[in-house]
Amino acid sequence: MRISKTILFLSTLILSLFVSCSSEDPSAKVAETAKAYIYAINNNQYDSATDMTLMADSAPTSYKQIIASRYRDISQDLKKTHGQITQIECTKTIFATSNPNEADVYLTIYFADKTKSSIMLQLTKQHEEWKIR
Repeated sequence: MRISKTILFLSTLILSLFVSCSSEDPSAKVAETAKAYIYAINNNQYDSATDMTLMADSAPTSYKQIIASRYRDISQDLKKTHGQITQIECTKTIFATSNPNEADVYLTIYFADKTKSSIMLQLTKQHEEWKIR
């Protein structure tokens, strides 16, 4: 009886370690989505950035083109003023207490001219993907 309890305990311990080590950190996924969005705009991938925007999937093509055009304008202005983005750091992720499918991601963006800018992006999980609101 003691051996079966020991085996049961060890099996439970190994299973719990496996689950805890293999589960994804939701904060990391949200932060990576926010960073990918900023990098897409910086790297002239405006359609990709538009696809990361909430409800852009159901929007008409003309609306997506307007969003992409606005992203292009923002990117060009930032590059003229500060140069390329050299690094993006996630400083904090806060999930909404009322809805775990909503989060605020705080980022610090570093530019080629050595300036940095702190921003906050709001994200919502839609169809298992995090989207920018």
